[in-house]
Amino acid sequence: MRILIIDGTYIEENVDKKRILEAVERALINIDKVIMPRRQVIEINDHWWGIMPCLCPSKLFITKIVNIIPENRDRKLPTINSIVTVFNEKTGEPIAIIDGRVLTAYRTAALCTLVAKLWSENVDTISIIGTGYQAQHIIKFFKDFLRFNKVLIYNRSEDKLKKFANILKELDINYEICNNLEKAHDADIVIESTTSREPVVKGRHLKRGRWLVISIGVSGKEYATVEDDAIARADIVIVDNLESVLKEVSDLKNYEKHREKVFELSKVLKDKINLSMFNKVLFKSVGMAVLDLYTAEEIVKQSISMIDV
Repeated sequence: MRILIIDGTYIEENVDKKRILEAVERALINIDKVIMPRRQVIEINDHWWGIMPCLCPSKLFITKIVNIIPENRDRKLPTINSIVTVFNEKTGEPIAIIDGRVLTAYRTAALCTLVAKLWSENVDTISIIGTGYQAQHIIKFFKDFLRFNKVLIYNRSEDKLKKFANILKELDINYEICNNLEKAHDADIVIESTTSREPVVKGRHLKRGRWLVISIGVSGKEYATVEDDAIARADIVIVDNLESVLKEVSDLKNYEKHREKVFELSKVLKDKINLSMFNKVLFKSVGMAVLDLYTAEEIVKQSISMIDV
């Protein structure tokens, strides 16, 4: 029995991002064809552990184990770690073990890109609030699939800001460092990718006219990275999984007040809802195992084809 061990470096150097983007869209369209129990969560000593299974009948079964260890910042270690195991659902045989940190970064970046493309493929300014590991992958996906002129960046950590600025230089992307959070809202697309327990996306700071907010902050009921005023100002609110968003974070604590304008992204795709017709769009994601399954399948396919060559 041969089990593929696919590390993050291999994914970053070899996997085709366009095919990951297509896999994420397929996952959302085919979400009704999989069995996806709610993730199991264990929280202890401010450590968050999640177990995310998903089964596609006669195809694959995957489980992702992911954790969030906040004090790893002080240890100079990643705050989020993860691994994905992949099995053949027909035979039960293990197929692969994949670096879940990079897989998650890829599928999340693809998800953000898909939402942005549905709203507008051509914008002037993008803002990134929280310039950590996930943001690095988002901007690389955006550079490949969207057109934009400038990126605003904001982070409370100067070290992370400098590191991210160097990445933007390498990518030949025009950027501006924001010295305050309010300035970071002055963009067509505002991406929030933080581990903040307090709201960082403020409705009063968002620009007049058209905007898209993409929030992919971490899970935990104590987290609410988007304030209710920003949600109230949106014409439409999109979520990846409504049940998980309501139970795992507090951004939509006033869901009943907003429910008529809240839709799951899979419904947007299936019903062909035209997001470009909305001036103010807010997207909130906490992650779904079905996205991991389809992303893992694509990574395994590409890895096997490269090995066979």
